Amino acid sequence: MSTFISPDPFQINFTESSVQALRVAGSLTESQMLSFSGGEVRFSAAVHAPDGRLLGVAISDQMGNASFNVPAADGVFTIIATNLDASPDAITMTVSAGSSAPVGPSTDASQPASTPQPAGPPPSVCTITTGDGGTNLRTGPGTSYGIIVTLPGGSSYPATGQNSGWYTIDYQGQTGWIFGGVTTVAGPCSNLTFVQAPAPPDQPSASTPEVMPTMTESMPMATSTATMEGMTGPTMAPPTMAPPTMAPPTMPPPTEVQGQIAPPTADQITFEIDRDAGGVFAGALSSPEGNNSDRIRIRVSNLSSQPPNSFRRFNVTLACSGPDAGNLRWGPGGPSQNPTRSCNSTIEVTHTFDSNQTFLNVAMIGPGYVDYTIIVTRSN
Repeated sequence: MSTFISPDPFQINFTESSVQALRVAGSLTESQMLSFSGGEVRFSAAVHAPDGRLLGVAISDQMGNASFNVPAADGVFTIIATNLDASPDAITMTVSAGSSAPVGPSTDASQPASTPQPAGPPPSVCTITTGDGGTNLRTGPGTSYGIIVTLPGGSSYPATGQNSGWYTIDYQGQTGWIFGGVTTVAGPCSNLTFVQAPAPPDQPSASTPEVMPTMTESMPMATSTATMEGMTGPTMAPPTMAPPTMAPPTMPPPTEVQGQIAPPTADQITFEIDRDAGGVFAGALSSPEGNNSDRIRIRVSNLSSQPPNSFRRFNVTLACSGPDAGNLRWGPGGPSQNPTRSCNSTIEVTHTFDSNQTFLNVAMIGPGYVDYTIIVTRSN
């Protein structure tokens, strides 16, 4: 994990594990291009920003090549490389000056062109479909941002970008944000451009302790003259009372700002993929505050009752990074089954025409906040 990449080519070896984590030092002055070459090895590379945010996932093409343009930044990028084949081979990664292309997976003109394919229908787009009860469209990626509108249930929209589990769409000429955890995400979403979040809404300023007015206690004393047998006594002066001052009340200390809190999600999230395409799903968990567990149903569409399209095998990888990543666990199973797998691990699942879904449990076992990404790729 503590490997810093220089401009020289670096080999990522999958001999000991199918998932390898490495780090790349960022550049303050220019973007950088991460170029991967795996030959016949099929692989994915999830790229995380220095603050832990997922920037996107690069998946190798038919020639075993992939590239990712990262922005100029002070800090260290984390790359989670996953071997999607059974053979324990290696891939090569190089770091070079970036391009003016948007941050995210990109096509490197220096890579060999793929074999021409017959003309066919254009590739589908990443589509966000709202849940049955409708979904809030917000001005930014978080529940602290205002609601633009509540979109009706079952409506679909093409996604234009992503940021840590939130997706952007165009709505009546305005960019809005939808949380992927309460929607169905389908299509080639791994290539969406990372969109910078707008400035957070103004937070109420800390209240200034209220100073109570000074209260003066008045005790008037009447001047009296005592008369006794015709004799007039001296006049008694009233006693002098010092006006007591009430001190202002002690105000409680200001409440500390809490860490990131994951927004709530549906009891069950449907993540639908095509039998031949795979897909990427992004979510977030936090504990003790916020959403601390997700139950995800991976459903495979377009399977047939007849061979050769009656079954498919998939590699499912959960990638995450950051200081609290060690407190996340995941794995397949029923609703009451506790997950045991750590971040950056992979399982293989088989789907058939009669059994076309797999259920995953993702949960926090300790405090913190974690952005996670599930990467599903075909393995047969």
